[in-house]
Amino acid sequence: IMIDITEQKKTQLKMLETETKLSAILKNLPKVVIYQSGLGKDFISDNIWDMIGYSPAEVLENKYFFGSIMYEEDLPAVKKALSNWHKNHDDGILNMEFRVKKKNGEFIWIEDHMFRVKVNEKESYLSGILIDITERKIAEQNISRSLKEKELLLKEIHHRVKNNLQVVSSLLKLQSSYVKDERSLDLLVDSQNRIRSMALVHQKLYQSKDFSEVDFSEYLKQLTEHLFHVFKSRQGDIEVVINAADINLSIDLAIPCGLILNELISNSLKYAFPGNNRGKINISFGQNAGKYEIILSDNGIGFPKELDYRKTKSLGLQLVNTLVGQIDG
Repeated sequence: IMIDITEQKKTQLKMLETETKLSAILKNLPKVVIYQSGLGKDFISDNIWDMIGYSPAEVLENKYFFGSIMYEEDLPAVKKALSNWHKNHDDGILNMEFRVKKKNGEFIWIEDHMFRVKVNEKESYLSGILIDITERKIAEQNISRSLKEKELLLKEIHHRVKNNLQVVSSLLKLQSSYVKDERSLDLLVDSQNRIRSMALVHQKLYQSKDFSEVDFSEYLKQLTEHLFHVFKSRQGDIEVVINAADINLSIDLAIPCGLILNELISNSLKYAFPGNNRGKINISFGQNAGKYEIILSDNGIGFPKELDYRKTKSLGLQLVNTLVGQIDG
């Protein structure tokens, strides 16, 4: 009996070609292992030897082989991740990172991508890809260590700047106790408040987790409290109402905005309510049309009609105009 097996041979050749290609891919994938379990046929690629020093046969002998060589501290997190994944009916790809002990005793980091492959409605098996990410983890740890060192350095810089500014402020306060002329005393107090407003920014940055931004609403409250304390002898029953959005400002904006507010609040406290009159100061800070907006108003006597606040000999208002221009206000 003679039978034409040409198609059968072609199929066998195609299968052999596919198998050869797949074998070459699995063998040469850099530090990657593909494994499957279920249906009575377990498989793990030969490059497991390069990764952990164990042969595929040694790995497949024990169903929980990776659990036996896993770093003890990583086990709880892996078990929890697996449990949650199973609760969700093995939906999607489970990504895990853990350390395993190589045959030579050295620990390496593994990234595991696990997923379930459905053969049909009743049958399925687990498949996954293991990648050696030790070099990446070491690099991440080095970067993290370097960032912590820089954070500590930045924190120390802000702390020292704040301390130096406070020293200058204290020297001005000490000097003011020897000044008898009221006008000169006012100038010293104003300078002291300006320095204090800058020192407060560095204090907030020192206390913050993010050394590049200041919680400006909290800063505004502390600045106002300080100025009320400084000018308490010159004011009557003045109420301040602060309506500030929860917004962080960079140091480049926080310092000029702080100085601007320092001048305007000081002006209100010094001049708006003569004769210890009662009054109210309203301060609002927020965003409008994508821009920051600061509004300060009081119900005091107001600016003199003849005063042009853009052209004045007052250092405070000159400073306000200059700073507003600097931040494109």
